[in-house]
Amino acid sequence: MKKIKIWAFATVALIATACQSPMPKDKIVTKDSIEYKDASAVFTTASMVESYLQLGTALYNRDEAKIATVATTFAQVLTQQRPELVPTSSREDLKDILENSTENIQHIIASKGDLNHQVEHYQIVSQDMYDLIKLFGTAQELYKFECKRDNKPTMWLSNSKEVHNPYLGENHQPCGELIETLK
Repeated sequence: MKKIKIWAFATVALIATACQSPMPKDKIVTKDSIEYKDASAVFTTASMVESYLQLGTALYNRDEAKIATVATTFAQVLTQQRPELVPTSSREDLKDILENSTENIQHIIASKGDLNHQVEHYQIVSQDMYDLIKLFGTAQELYKFECKRDNKPTMWLSNSKEVHNPYLGENHQPCGELIETLK
């Protein structure tokens, strides 16, 4: 909640500043990225979101080999991000998300075969990806789900409205409620 308040304040400050000074001609702002005419200087959430979604699918399918492969790719995608490409007001939040997600993805990789430990860290990554999308948006429509089971609510994001709970897997009774649509 604190991050959202900070983000809201930063957004208002950014808008106020933007209204007083012209937009640089070399910068194009879109919903899920900040692009510069130099094609090598782009920040987008797309690759992180895609890696996250693939990891959720692998966990749902309980495919240990795929979990390891996708988590390794996800770790690489996280390390390739360039926080210096985002506005200064959001840079520290992005750095925190990247650092926290990277640490938890490394735990998922290191705990191959321990599905319970992997989903514990996936839950933290899910919150990080939600925070990332709230800060920077996403090009695709995503759905936030929550499952309240055993007094331990879990949250995940999906690109499908169907309940595919990565915490329980495909062999369990579906548990999940669509609580938010992210665009």
